[in-house]
Amino acid sequence: MLGQIKLSSGEVIFKNKNDELIHPDFNQIGYLAQDLTMFDASILENITMFNSKLNDRVNSAVEANAFVHDEEKLKDGLATEIEVKHNLLSGGQQQKVVLMRAMVHEKSILYLDEATSAIDQKGATKILRNLTQGKETLLMIAHNLSEEQRALFDSEIHLEGK
Repeated sequence: MLGQIKLSSGEVIFKNKNDELIHPDFNQIGYLAQDLTMFDASILENITMFNSKLNDRVNSAVEANAFVHDEEKLKDGLATEIEVKHNLLSGGQQQKVVLMRAMVHEKSILYLDEATSAIDQKGATKILRNLTQGKETLLMIAHNLSEEQRALFDSEIHLEGK
């Protein structure tokens, strides 16, 4: 669906709600993989992907992603330098950083693969509430959503393997 893997057979076709063929702009799709990508840099740089022009969007993303209390506990706040191999941030904190990255880059479609699995239920609910109230289209793969979280989405698809 993201156009990252060449098909060995078949095809992926995109259509709008009127059943008309469309050609998506893959640059407008944000993807948060289950395996997070972090960099040896400050938390701020991990959020903005080294684009200081996005710095003014970070504070609202911090609030929307329930990262305020995490930031307060860090010695240098968002300026705190992280080294990937030393895991300064917990899994949930890393997920929040990557979610903030998606928010500040303002993609029109977000694919989230287990994006809140390591975040506590209260924090995850706040984040999902903020994401689902945004203007972007949100597609999420999840196995542990509460009833309250599931109710935030317009529709739900269950896939079952054999």
